[in-house]
Amino acid sequence: MTDEVHDHSKWEKQKTNYVIREPARNLKPSAILDMLEKQKIECPSKKKLNNFLANYRRNEHGNKCITMNELVEYVTPRSRIPEDLDQPFIAAYEYDASSIEKRWFRLFITTKRLVKLVPKTKHVMADATYKLVYEGFPSLTIGTTDHNKNFHHFGIAVTTNERTEDFEFLFKSIKKVVEEIVMISLEPDTLIADNALEITNGFSSVFNLKKRINCWAHALRLMDGELKHVEKKTRDEIRKEIKSIQALSTKIQLEKTITLFQAKYKEHSDAKKNWCCDGKKGWYEGYYIGKLSTSNALESKHRSIKDFGYNRLRKRLPLKQCLDEMFNLVEKWSKRYNPVTQVLDGNNETIQVPNENFEIFYSKPIITTKDWTDAYQWQRLDKRVIKIGSNYFVPERFSIDDNEVKTYATDNFDNFTDFDEFIQNINSINVIQVNRD
Repeated sequence: MTDEVHDHSKWEKQKTNYVIREPARNLKPSAILDMLEKQKIECPSKKKLNNFLANYRRNEHGNKCITMNELVEYVTPRSRIPEDLDQPFIAAYEYDASSIEKRWFRLFITTKRLVKLVPKTKHVMADATYKLVYEGFPSLTIGTTDHNKNFHHFGIAVTTNERTEDFEFLFKSIKKVVEEIVMISLEPDTLIADNALEITNGFSSVFNLKKRINCWAHALRLMDGELKHVEKKTRDEIRKEIKSIQALSTKIQLEKTITLFQAKYKEHSDAKKNWCCDGKKGWYEGYYIGKLSTSNALESKHRSIKDFGYNRLRKRLPLKQCLDEMFNLVEKWSKRYNPVTQVLDGNNETIQVPNENFEIFYSKPIITTKDWTDAYQWQRLDKRVIKIGSNYFVPERFSIDDNEVKTYATDNFDNFTDFDEFIQNINSINVIQVNRD
């Protein structure tokens, strides 16, 4: 570094280019000042630094708020489906700029490689996340889990709202782009999401919804909200019993338990209406055997989205900058499924090498060494197992009564009139359903 850089009169012309400009992409003003102080470089005032960063970013990326015409100019060249499997593109886009007060837009970003994952599943997970875009627009996320419970992204959308129409656009976009690229009709029939009616209605308007799994974590929070007015000791007892209800394996068990629960806690006579009506009853484990009972796999990815690029997407970037980063993010998602990756060799030439972080979409669960060990230890217990039909009934304790199993197997619970006795009986037997697929 030359003495000229330390000349305060030349700070804006010299030092900003050398010290400030490069870190400015990912550092906050306070972090830049800390860096300058650590390097014993004369610092500008916070006001000067903020003005410089604002001008720099404006020159690099334009104004924070862009017009609809500018957005259309951004979208149009990126809407063509590329040859490269990992090159992101805007698969669908729609907008209305007829009224300044009511103007809206929706766009969905994906890659051909991610699109090819979609037909591998019959269940879809969808959600919305905020605090990515400066203008406050939500980002809609969509994907699925494989048979080893790993989450896989399909792409990401940015919309002006998170209404039914916005989720309908999201699902229509997936359906349309799969038909264009994979050339098959997409027909998922199961939705896993929080309890938002907008997501349910959006899915139902595009696909034939057969199973609506309500995220158990969200359902429990809603139930907690309804129990706020209850005395703490009773509330804790009710919460514990709600968790025991969630572990049930059949619809008949659920309905019987809720009836007994209402008899025990008469002040919660509306529990069946609030927790077990159509569209809200998909939170117990047996609602769809083999599928996740929460949408945590998707929601946990929201943090990694915001962490991407040294926390770039945590900074509530202006829309155009945010879309640029989302293109980079979607490309990163896509390249994970590429078995090879490109690197520079010693001669600075690009070569292909195996992708050490290659991700697999598992079509069946992976049985680990620990699973085999646990199975062996359980086998040594020598518990009696009763088989009825395709189900295996295993006692929680060492003995098992044939009549108890028959009651369980036929869902014949008419004789039970006490909630605690019924839960104890249900929990005394484990049912193993073998997947023959």
